[in-house]
Amino acid sequence: MKKCLVTGAGGFAASHLIDLLLKGQYEVVGLTRIRDDLSNIKHLNIPLEYCDILDKFGVESIIKKVKPDIIFHLAAQSFVGMSWDFPELTLQTNIIGTLNLLEAIRKYSPECIFHLSSSSQIYGKVKNFPMTLDTPFNPQSPYDVSKLAQEMLVRQYSDSFGLDVRITRAFNITGPKRYPQFAETNFAQQIAKLEKYGGDPVIKVGNLESSRDYIDVRDAVKGYLLSVEVGRSKGIYLLCSGIATKIKDILNMMISFSTLDNIKIEEDKNLMRPNDTSYMVGDNSKSFDELGWKNQISLKETLRDLLNYYRSIV
Repeated sequence: MKKCLVTGAGGFAASHLIDLLLKGQYEVVGLTRIRDDLSNIKHLNIPLEYCDILDKFGVESIIKKVKPDIIFHLAAQSFVGMSWDFPELTLQTNIIGTLNLLEAIRKYSPECIFHLSSSSQIYGKVKNFPMTLDTPFNPQSPYDVSKLAQEMLVRQYSDSFGLDVRITRAFNITGPKRYPQFAETNFAQQIAKLEKYGGDPVIKVGNLESSRDYIDVRDAVKGYLLSVEVGRSKGIYLLCSGIATKIKDILNMMISFSTLDNIKIEEDKNLMRPNDTSYMVGDNSKSFDELGWKNQISLKETLRDLLNYYRSIV
């Protein structure tokens, strides 16, 4: 039985990945910080190691102790908006934290497979669509820059030290347990609260004209796993649906699931991002050809499950 170390174990995508790994008969160890919310994985009963990935010596100690066969690196400062408020923290966590892991692997576990969960945000504003592996990068936020630097660092360590690395570059992952800092999750949270507590049926929104390529988190984590099970060393795989959906259409779909009548929409400037990317859509043909991966869960099902999740927790 192969042993997997999952960083950021209590997070949104990590919790779904751990659930998938346990069903696949993998041994799983989670890496998390003491202060992190672990409610997403409390039912999974896996061993946990506590360490901030910025703690170089702590990371080395855990890699020596666990001796993982596979590392899924999902720990990150993953909020684009927050990266404008805390750019230094974003760069430190995402770049230096990844460096600490790579150094520990190089020294103490050089045979393990290292998977990096990257992001389509590294593309930023581009002119030609769909985005492919050949699309030039034009990052638009400190978060975007940090994820691009992560990828370059991982590839450099593979070239220089022979580490076996796999990179998945996911587009807009959503679904149950996603944090409310994102457009569709914010809509779901607002609707669920209005349904439960009442009040003036107003949903506050940011930019509704942007288009995104959404995939369900349960599909995304299957892509993570396939990248290490059947992917190739240094392989980079785009996880996307190939369909661009306007945020306005996401909102309308969410409203159609609601029990509320006469919902009003109100623009909130606080929900606007500086220098926001207006359109994103990817090409998943290589991921299908090499991994056999394709998104299976419809956006409608994903959004319905997301709203039901927020109904269960508000």
